[in-house]
Amino acid sequence: MSTVLEIESAVKKLPIHEVQELAQWLQNYVARQSAADKTQPSPEKCRLPGYAARRRRIAGEKVLPNMVTLGREQDRW
Repeated sequence: MSTVLEIESAVKKLPIHEVQELAQWLQNYVARQSAADKTQPSPEKCRLPGYAARRRRIAGEKVLPNMVTLGREQDRW
């Protein structure tokens, strides 16, 4: 059973007491999952790396040329 329609048709074929047991199990499962979601800490926001600090650590106080601007100056429009 891989689709909702297949599961629904299989549940319709079950006796009523088994359907009730299934419904109770499903309610308990959903309650446990929602409780587990509340207890798990929310993911922290992603901190982006400090590109300026990284550049200073690698190149020091040297000013690096903007290669994109230099490339555009050399292109013919």
